[in-house]
Amino acid sequence: MEKTLSYIELEELLDKINRKKYGAYKRLLNKTILYRDFKAKFTKIQPDPYAKPSIIECSIPHYLHRLDIRKEYSERIPLTDYIYRKLYNILRSFRRKCGSGYSCYLGIPRPSPAILLRSAVEIKNTNIVVRFYIGLPSEKRRINSEKAKVLLLKTLPNIIHKLTDFSKEHDKIREHINIYKDYMFIRAWLETRQAIAFIKENSILPRESSISDKPLANAIPFTPPKKDLVDILLPGNRKLRGLLIRKGLTLIIGGAYHGKSTLLQAIQQGIYPHIKGDGREYIVTIPSAITIQAEDGRFIHNVDISSFIDKLPMNIDTKCFTTKDASG
Repeated sequence: MEKTLSYIELEELLDKINRKKYGAYKRLLNKTILYRDFKAKFTKIQPDPYAKPSIIECSIPHYLHRLDIRKEYSERIPLTDYIYRKLYNILRSFRRKCGSGYSCYLGIPRPSPAILLRSAVEIKNTNIVVRFYIGLPSEKRRINSEKAKVLLLKTLPNIIHKLTDFSKEHDKIREHINIYKDYMFIRAWLETRQAIAFIKENSILPRESSISDKPLANAIPFTPPKKDLVDILLPGNRKLRGLLIRKGLTLIIGGAYHGKSTLLQAIQQGIYPHIKGDGREYIVTIPSAITIQAEDGRFIHNVDISSFIDKLPMNIDTKCFTTKDASG
């Protein structure tokens, strides 16, 4: 039988365990807390305020979120992705340290620009289930019930109500879903054309840095040769133009810092759909594609590389090339 706690019972329990050792929080584990408009459950309780935060799961009924989630199953991935991004921003805005360790921490991992299925947001029947980290308040490794009551009885309901206010976001949600559906349409189209990738004209390929997913400011848009351009007709009679890379051996050549690696990395990331504004929304690669990289500093012996490099310093023979420290 499911163990439940009413709003009032939760408040009473928190009062009972005030100033007790932190482990007493485990009395909340796997108990369904009945809030006015939603249910919540701790699926993990941290053993110590300095340990990884606890995990709470909130089940939000349809009458609260009012989203149309009964249509195409294919729309669930972009819809949950959208909710995840909104949840991430809301948790950041409510996050306030209120004691030792992770006290009052609220958060989920920062989302990448890729539109993905994530375990933090799930659709169950017509309910939306969200899961996130929550640091239960402590002072010197003792339970601080006053701050716990603020966190669980005030902050948590405010988070859920702010998350489920989609009244002015329907156009943004539809746009997010459409980008994903366009991506999936192009992916299926590639298979019919015996191709492995499509890169839309004027896409932004360069990133801000090697450790950033953000597009490079003032980057030069991707401009493929006109002779290689193809058109794709999307649903709704919308047309995309870009470079089609067919199956087979394709070489990317050019001088240093001409964007060879940038192009390869964009194709590599094209196995995932991307959000609006990323610059790679319409770079699509078949899902079976993999990246194989040569290891820097490897030893090679008597290899003919003359097809790629003709002349090297000191008249080194590129038809029978040997080195103890190869790269690239």
